[in-house]
Amino acid sequence: MDKSWIDVEDIHSQEYITGFRKFLEFATKNWTDKSKIYCPCIRCRNRYLRSVRDVNDHYRFEGFHKPYKIWVHHGEAYASLQENQNDQFVIHSDSGGDVIGMLEDAMGMHIDRVDENKTSGDPRDQLPMPNEETMQFLKLLENAEKQLYLGCEEFTKLSFITHLMQLKVESN
Repeated sequence: MDKSWIDVEDIHSQEYITGFRKFLEFATKNWTDKSKIYCPCIRCRNRYLRSVRDVNDHYRFEGFHKPYKIWVHHGEAYASLQENQNDQFVIHSDSGGDVIGMLEDAMGMHIDRVDENKTSGDPRDQLPMPNEETMQFLKLLENAEKQLYLGCEEFTKLSFITHLMQLKVESN
């Protein structure tokens, strides 16, 4: 996909507008939640989920964050992996922000979510205490699901730390 429009200085030019529209099409096509995407404007820099309408407004007033050439927050890494496969395997992603899935894959553990209020009385349900590695994994899962602060819908504790680390890497 041509991304030369990102470097165009006049953000009101036809080339820039057309390029940004193609970006929005790509982003909404490759993102699970079609109503909100990460805002790539100069001010937001992919830190905040915004409605597509708000993202469109931000780009018109702020401009597109020029260093953002590989659209990993908008599904590009996943889309290009799928295109480059020789039918050996296909990588699917529910969402660019699937922190829980990432943790499960990284730790090699997958947790089935069950209703904790239901107990069957079956002795097989009485599992031994988890080991230290499992406890660390469960703590990471808890932080991946827990809001950063009460009412915060944009970040969980773990996703915020991930964003801070990303900023640190980008800033050297």
